[in-house]
Amino acid sequence: MAEDAADGRGRTDNVKEFIAAVSEYYDENPDTTLAEYLEEVALLTDVDGYENDPERITLMTLHAAKGLEFPHVFIVGMEEGLLPHRSSIDAGAASADTAIEEERRLAYVGITRAKKSLAFSYTLRRKRYGEVVACEPSRFLNELPADDLQWEGKGGNIDPEQKQERGAAHVAHLRNLLG
Repeated sequence: MAEDAADGRGRTDNVKEFIAAVSEYYDENPDTTLAEYLEEVALLTDVDGYENDPERITLMTLHAAKGLEFPHVFIVGMEEGLLPHRSSIDAGAASADTAIEEERRLAYVGITRAKKSLAFSYTLRRKRYGEVVACEPSRFLNELPADDLQWEGKGGNIDPEQKQERGAAHVAHLRNLLG
C-alpha cells in the first residue's frame, strides 16, 4: 500500500511539473499548440541523431549519455530528490534500496562520460510548484573520493581577489571552448 501511495504521489508530481512546463512554454509562445510543444520537447530530448561536434554543447539525460564520452561533463541537480529521485527515496524499504542503487549506477554513467573534466552542481534552494524549498546535496557526492574533489563555496572563505581571478579564468576557459 505504501509503495502505491508513493508511486501515486510521484505520478501526481510528474503531472504538476508537466503542467508547469507547458504553462511556462505557453507564456513565452502564446500562439503555440500542445502538439507543437510536444514536438519541440521530443526534438530537444532526442539524442538518437547525436553527432559528436566539439563546437557544440550537448544537453541530454544521464540515460541518453550511456556509451558516449565528452571532454567536459557538467552534471546539474546533484540534490536529494533529484539524484536520487524522490520516488526512489520514498519507495518501500527493499524497493528503495534497489531503486537508489539503480540511481547510483545512473550517476556513475554520468561520471564516467567525462574525459578531461567533470563538474557537479546543486542548489541550496529551488522553486518547486511556485514555492521555494530547501535542498541538500545528493548523498552520491559524499560517496566520491574526497581527495579527488574540489569544492567551490564550501568550507573556508576564498579571498575576494582569488575568487575574482578564479571566475575570470573560468570565463576565459568557457570562451576558449565556445570559440
